[in-house]
Amino acid sequence: MGTIKSAWEIALEKTQGLTLDKNELKRKESFKKGRAFGLKALENSQEWAQTELRACLEDASVDQASFIGGAVEAAIAPFQLSASGPLPIQQASYLFKLVTKKEGSKLFDQMQQVIQRYQDELENLREAIVQQLGPRLRQRAEQMARQAGVSTNYVMERDPEFLKIFNQNAENIRQQLQEYLDRLKAEIKRVL
Repeated sequence: MGTIKSAWEIALEKTQGLTLDKNELKRKESFKKGRAFGLKALENSQEWAQTELRACLEDASVDQASFIGGAVEAAIAPFQLSASGPLPIQQASYLFKLVTKKEGSKLFDQMQQVIQRYQDELENLREAIVQQLGPRLRQRAEQMARQAGVSTNYVMERDPEFLKIFNQNAENIRQQLQEYLDRLKAEIKRVL
C-alpha cells in the first residue's frame, strides 16, 4: 500500500526548487506603494503630496526607483480615450514633476489633447451619420411603427444600423489615437 503524505509534505515538495528573490519582492511592493501614493496624490493637495512623498522615500523598506515608477504609472492612468469630463492634468503634471524632478507638462498637455480630439471626432462622426442616414432611418422606424400600430419615440443612437456604422468607424478612430496616446505614455515612462 502506498504512503499517504500530509499536506505539509506535499507543500514542501512543490516548493522545493523555489527561491525567494527579496529584492524583486521589495521592488514589487515599492511599486504598489508608489502607485497607491500617486492615486492619493491626484486627489489631495500639493502640500499633502510633498509631505507624504518625503515620508515614503525616507522609509528604508522602499526601493525608490520602483516607488517613483509606481507613482508615475498612477499619474498617467487617468489618461484614457474613454475618459470623459475633466482630467487631473495639473495634479498629474505636478505629481510627475514632484517624484521625477523633471518637467513633463507638455507631454500631459499632449495626452489631454489626444483625448479631446478623440471625443471631438466621435461627436463629428455621430453628427455625420445623423446628417447622412438620419432621415432614412427615422422614416424606416416610423413606417415600421405604423405597420405595427404603435407609436414610437425614435432615438437614432439606439438604431442597430446607426450603432453598427458608428461602432465600426469609432473603432478606427480609437485605434489610431490609442497608438499615439500609448507613445506619449511610453515617452513619459522613458523620462524615468
